[in-house]
Amino acid sequence: MTIKKPAKKIVVASEASSGGAAIADRFKLDAPVQAPPDKFLLPAFIVSLISLGVSGALVYILWKHWEFLMPA
Repeated sequence: MTIKKPAKKIVVASEASSGGAAIADRFKLDAPVQAPPDKFLLPAFIVSLISLGVSGALVYILWKHWEFLMPA
């Protein structure tokens, strides 16, 4: 990762009013763009479907338990 620093330039009054934008523009990071690995995509999707099913079953059990306790 490198930091790109442009050569010094004369600051115009309109640029000086921008404040933080001028400072943030001065230090731009050159980070390499990496794509996420595809080998974890399918297992993550399967695990998310399983967790959705488990949470749905727990909600159903809690609802039935609440219905059972309501007449008491």
